[in-house]
Amino acid sequence: MGQVKSKDDMKSLIAETMRSSNLPDFACWNDLDALSSEIRVANIEVFDDEIMLSGESFEGAINVYLTLNYGNGDDATWISAAFPGSFSGVLQDGEPVIRNVIVDTSSFYA
Repeated sequence: MGQVKSKDDMKSLIAETMRSSNLPDFACWNDLDALSSEIRVANIEVFDDEIMLSGESFEGAINVYLTLNYGNGDDATWISAAFPGSFSGVLQDGEPVIRNVIVDTSSFYA
């Protein structure tokens, strides 16, 4: 039987799992992919202290930092962008599994 983790330890583990997640694996990537022909995820900022645990479920807030490419070769332009979002998931056998990531790209179009 595994060691029971404290709530703070679990929040840290959830945050690290979210930080290391591959955004193209989630539906939010469709919205991000529409922003540019080439996107690089620079960072996923997770607010550990804002992660909410409820039984086996959890949710939290994130900021996603991207680099967007427009053009090719000498005409290529790279710009940085940041978007707020949220994530949710469940604990399976004491390990966090991210199920959903939402990124709000509306500011890009404003």
